[in-house]
Amino acid sequence: MYYVQTLPGLEPIAWLEMRSRLRRASHRGQAFAEEKNGIVFFEHQGAAADPLALRTIEDVFVQILRVDALSRDYGDLRRIGRELEQGGEIEVALRMWAEACGVDAKSTPTARVVVRKTGEHAYRRLDVGRAAEKALQAYFGRRVRWVDEGAALEIWVNVLGSLLLVGVRMSDKRMRHREYKSEHVPASLRPSAAAALVWLTDPRPEDVFLDPTCGAGTLLAERAAFGAARCIVGGDIAGGALHAARRNTSAALLRWDAGRLPLRAESVDAIACNPPFGKKIGTRESAHALYPRLLRETARLLKPGSRAVFITSEYDAMRDALRNVPSLTLDRGYSVALLGEWGRVYLLKKVEGQSRESE
Repeated sequence: MYYVQTLPGLEPIAWLEMRSRLRRASHRGQAFAEEKNGIVFFEHQGAAADPLALRTIEDVFVQILRVDALSRDYGDLRRIGRELEQGGEIEVALRMWAEACGVDAKSTPTARVVVRKTGEHAYRRLDVGRAAEKALQAYFGRRVRWVDEGAALEIWVNVLGSLLLVGVRMSDKRMRHREYKSEHVPASLRPSAAAALVWLTDPRPEDVFLDPTCGAGTLLAERAAFGAARCIVGGDIAGGALHAARRNTSAALLRWDAGRLPLRAESVDAIACNPPFGKKIGTRESAHALYPRLLRETARLLKPGSRAVFITSEYDAMRDALRNVPSLTLDRGYSVALLGEWGRVYLLKKVEGQSRESE
């Protein structure tokens, strides 16, 4: 049994990728860690390293232990210690971790316990950590060397309301922070969120893929990572953003006004876009000015039947802009938390048979 952590709200999109990439995966439910993470549980009978290829997620774990009915009083601490001393699926998890990470199973790895607690309980996170560490140290004996930082082996103990979830972390920071991303700009998308938007465009090798407000180029880099495309192109009005994008991606880049793009009508197969929104970039007034122009250009450029995916927290601006572009229809929407702020992912489709927007 595995589980993955996503940005809150991206669980259904992550499962779409998992179902496609992990042909032998079976969905086994979801959980939610307040505004920190979504969690997707699944079984997978393939190679242990297979889930590490996923891009719409933040971390991968092999499950050791799951208890669904904690009492939230001090008796939980005794239960946590007792369950962990018994071992659960620790040996299976260690074997999968060693296989996926290329570790000698007979070595003595460094290890640490990571504790997370959400919800109201009679005890503190510190108390959970002490109970878990004592039990795990008793179980392992001298098989591991415990450290405070930089451990090769991380065992995560989650107390999420009435749920106890313990797992071995298979991934490392490179899953959340891609190696290609050497430059950043304010409000740049997290790579897993960018990957989710790209996935919803249904990438195909023959695609002309466009990001009209590319910022640091994260969406463009994630589209390239998903596989072949006929052309990947992006641009931004800000010179500093383009400088960052050139460091992060090899896509074709131009400086332009996203509301007036120098591209032929119906020449684009897929659009993914993170337009200005939120506290760091733009204002509500600027969103109401930009979004109508941006969506009109989206409708003009997309081929009939093609997809555009946007993410924003400027709900009113998006709603008002969509009302005035009849050739774009809202197919699906997903609420997602980014850096503590809730936004929405909009999957739009260009209606078949509509007349071309004016050029």
